[in-house]
Amino acid sequence: MIRLPDFTPRQTRTALDLFAAAVILSVVVALAGLTWRIAGHAGTGAVTVPGGARPASASADVTPALAFAPFGRTAITDASQPTALPLRLKGV
Repeated sequence: MIRLPDFTPRQTRTALDLFAAAVILSVVVALAGLTWRIAGHAGTGAVTVPGGARPASASADVTPALAFAPFGRTAITDASQPTALPLRLKGV
């Protein structure tokens, strides 16, 4: 059976710091390569955006978006009119 050496707390902390630094460095290198490819600087396998002429799009109708009222609309009624429901306020 393989026996691991007994580390002091300082050695354990240093080993964990080195492991965390290696993981962070690995992620940085991977993201740098991905960014390089997305930007189009890689020779092969680069993600490119089509550069052809695009047809002019029709203007969007924004009326439904402007009319959207998620909490309801204001009612133009006489608020002082009593309701027909037999409700009673019992306490505040």
